[in-house]
Amino acid sequence: MHSIGQFLEEKKRRLEEPTMRELELLNERYRSINLAPVEEPAIPLAFNARSVFLAIKSGISRRAEATRIPRLSTSVLQKSYFGISQSRRRKLFSPIFVVGSGHSGTSIMLKILSNHSHIYAVEGESDCFIWLGLLSKLRRFISWNKLTLKTGAERWAEKTPKHLWYLKDIFNYYPDAKVVVMLRDGRDVALSQSKTWGCFEQAVKRWVEEYRVAEQYLDNPNVMMVKYEDLVTNSTRTLADLFDFIGEEFEPEIVHTELRPERWYSDNLEKPDIISSATHQQYRNWQINQPLTDFSKKWITQMSDEQKVIFKNLAGSLLIELGYADDLNW
Repeated sequence: MHSIGQFLEEKKRRLEEPTMRELELLNERYRSINLAPVEEPAIPLAFNARSVFLAIKSGISRRAEATRIPRLSTSVLQKSYFGISQSRRRKLFSPIFVVGSGHSGTSIMLKILSNHSHIYAVEGESDCFIWLGLLSKLRRFISWNKLTLKTGAERWAEKTPKHLWYLKDIFNYYPDAKVVVMLRDGRDVALSQSKTWGCFEQAVKRWVEEYRVAEQYLDNPNVMMVKYEDLVTNSTRTLADLFDFIGEEFEPEIVHTELRPERWYSDNLEKPDIISSATHQQYRNWQINQPLTDFSKKWITQMSDEQKVIFKNLAGSLLIELGYADDLNW
């Protein structure tokens, strides 16, 4: 812990740096218009190599104006969190994002991550890279940082499956982020999605498209693909490899997803009698609170002959490529 004297001395030293002095001036402007302070940014808001753009509402005209400040590297921004050790700042700036096709195990992966002593899990799905503007993202990230530190964790994990389409943006904001891409047999994914949302053919096409998007990032050392089937059948080995990837010690007890019930998607912890789009959130909430269970290969008994033909035509070759089938004779 820093004393008050050390705190003030550190702040004075920081303000002697041109970049931090400009940041402090911008922070004062934020305070004057009642917006989130820039003193605690968790991210470099960079659109190009030379500058950062923040949209700020004017208190007079109420129109958006663009304010440009020199690009701030992650290391410079981390200095805003003085009073926190360098190692903790480094972890705070390397959050974990769980992405993938819907119904591929992203929720259960987040639940497992939430059981780790160093990880704070963001509840639900934020969709922040899909819908939120710059300032809204900034506020959201700052709030997650605060909740992480408040709960005694060291980094946060967020799960929005569709953020798979925004990995470039994620790495622009957090160059040291760790991204976990969940992959599941497309036959089970398409069946599960069609039960909830209705169209089997569209679900198959979406599974193919989303894998091809993920494929572009698999050579990135900060991206790891995890098969749902490996997670549920060989959880200890799979999770040990995962936590080695994200740089945390593996805690074996985290696999017991049933021990700490969460209400991320619904206040009702019971399994709904009928699974449909109307009860989907309750069903998801029930699922994440169950013991880690193998729900794979349901397609064997549930897929119709017509659906098999559709899947083989649209995604049969990818199924073989990923090792889920040897041929199309299934």
